[in-house]
Amino acid sequence: MTEYEFVGDANSFATGPQSDPVWDAALEHRGTITVMLAQLAEQGVKTICVLGAGPCNDIDVKVLCSVFQQVTLVDIDEKTLSAGVAKQKASGLANLKLLGNVDLFGASDALDEFQQSKDDSLIDPILDAVSQHKVPELGTYDCVVSTCLLSQLLWSVTKSVGESHPRFVDVLVETRLRHLKLTHSALNVGGHGLLVTDIVSSDSLPDLLNDGIDLKETLRVAINEKNFLHGLNPLAITNTFAGEEFAGALSSVGVSAPWRWAAPVRTYLCFAIKFVRSK
Repeated sequence: MTEYEFVGDANSFATGPQSDPVWDAALEHRGTITVMLAQLAEQGVKTICVLGAGPCNDIDVKVLCSVFQQVTLVDIDEKTLSAGVAKQKASGLANLKLLGNVDLFGASDALDEFQQSKDDSLIDPILDAVSQHKVPELGTYDCVVSTCLLSQLLWSVTKSVGESHPRFVDVLVETRLRHLKLTHSALNVGGHGLLVTDIVSSDSLPDLLNDGIDLKETLRVAINEKNFLHGLNPLAITNTFAGEEFAGALSSVGVSAPWRWAAPVRTYLCFAIKFVRSK
């Protein structure tokens, strides 16, 4: 795997509400992502779409709008998305577009139905819902970034289907594949995709709460010990990109160095996978 080393001062992207503990705690996380994206703008990327923007704690909206010609934020929760933008005093910016009420998954109802009934005949409908879901037209962009959305989708699968179910892996793999294909499909040819995800939290890896730890080594050990959310091994994701579903469709795939995302209740270990669409 190629490793991309992203450089920049994450603390320089700290603008925003200073009285919000969730926002304040996510400074390093938000800064790391914003630096990565700002560097793409320096390379000539002009339009960007953020999938799963939610309350916008992962990104500095005003900074993105200052370096890109067009910024589009997408989320299923329109109210949360609008509130997140308002919190950063970014509402009404001329080059900012919000797409709310957009379901990027399509299988939440099917998962809920299975979780309640545990009827194995409902697994196929879940797979159909994932694979056949038609996302509303998003347009295409020079950059598409998924901000910790994949982990939410895979956690929903894990919680609803259960890792002990014989078809758990089928649902997990299909969910991951469809999200990667969605991200790829929203890119212009030559565009940059960025899949940002958390992989493990301090709940099962308390060392993440300690300053000064080697995050690369921490991630390596967590993977070796299988101490991470199912489906988020970076090697499994890059192998998916290398598979027949993406044959000839990507010109490069790389994995970033990991970083921490602090939250009021727990701390997460995150990484990003960067890819370029070739067709």
